[in-house]
Amino acid sequence: MLIDKNTIKSEYINVYSLNDKKIGIPIFQRFYDWKDKEIIQLKEDLLKVVDNQEIQLYFLDFIYYEEEGKIKLADGQQRIVTLNNFIKVIKDIAKELTIKIDDIDLFDISYDVFSNNEK
Repeated sequence: MLIDKNTIKSEYINVYSLNDKKIGIPIFQRFYDWKDKEIIQLKEDLLKVVDNQEIQLYFLDFIYYEEEGKIKLADGQQRIVTLNNFIKVIKDIAKELTIKIDDIDLFDISYDVFSNNEK
């Protein structure tokens, strides 16, 4: 795939602004591979923001391109999938314990390697 240099841009966005878009994980991306160490570090960073809302959490750069109506992540899959897993766990636990929380939508993520979607 060739990318027109005029379509490349650099901007800071709120990661949750991607929530209303379909996110694709291209075939060249490895499957989700974060271990406990990385997951725990992200969780601790998120909890710092919850405890002190003056702190801004920087998720590093996401590199993506748009194709077939989807945001295709060339870099950032591990972080966005982990964040999605956190949201799902919070929703599941709140439902199980009948705790009312604001509804938070999951990111609409799919892999180009279809067998990875089931994992």
